[in-house]
Amino acid sequence: MTEFSFRPGRIKDIPALESIRIRAIESSSNYTKEQQKIWKASIPDWKKIIHHTTVCELEEKICGLASLDGQVLYLLYVDPAYQKKGIGTFLVSQIEADGLRCDANLHSEKLLIKRGWQFESNNHKEISGHTFLNKWYIYKK
Repeated sequence: MTEFSFRPGRIKDIPALESIRIRAIESSSNYTKEQQKIWKASIPDWKKIIHHTTVCELEEKICGLASLDGQVLYLLYVDPAYQKKGIGTFLVSQIEADGLRCDANLHSEKLLIKRGWQFESNNHKEISGHTFLNKWYIYKK
C-alpha cells in the first residue's frame, strides 16, 4: 500500500502548490474553459495562508493540500495524477473542527457530504460575467 505523509506547508512549497492548484482546475470537467480561466486567475495569497496549509506528500513529492483561512476551509486541491486515492478525504479529516465552513464546488461537495458536513446555503457567485454555483457547508461535531 502507498504511504502518504502529511506536514505543514512551507514557503518553499508555494510553486508546487500553485502548480497543483492550476492542474486540478484544468482537469475539472464541471466548469467551462472560460470559468476555468477565471478560477485560475484568482491566485491565493500564498504567503498569508501557507502557515495554515497542510501538505500531502508521496516520496517527497507534493500531491495535495488543504488551507484554512480563519474558520473556512479555503483551499482543497489534489494533483490530478493522485486523485481518487483518499488524499482529499484524509486532508479534510486533518483540519476538521467544529464550526469550520467551506464554500464548496461540485468536487469538494461530494467529499464533504461523505464526511458528514451539513449543507448551509447556496452560494452563486458572479465573476467576470460567469456564474459559479457553489454551496456553503459546515462541519459540526
